Amino acid sequence: MEDTDARGDSPSTPALNDGKDDAAEEAVHQKVLEGVKSGRFKSLSAVIRKLGLADDVRIIDVNFQTVGSADLYIMTLREPSGRVHSIEVDARTGDQAQ
Repeated sequence: MEDTDARGDSPSTPALNDGKDDAAEEAVHQKVLEGVKSGRFKSLSAVIRKLGLADDVRIIDVNFQTVGSADLYIMTLREPSGRVHSIEVDARTGDQAQ
């Protein structure tokens, strides 16, 4: 089992996928990595800071999707109460999508 920090995050880069095969998954990962390196996309750590998630909220999963012209991080979160829900975050701005 991989080590996680206090927020439940893996110390390595989170998996960014949308359930496709490995080659497609790797292509998505590279797109996101290049977007973050170029400044086009916010890093997940920057998104987490901007969202102001409470320390006891756990990030269960993060996927990346392009919907129309919007590049989105789909984040699955677990609240301290145990409630699990997903939010969409604009990968370019780090703002929660409406």
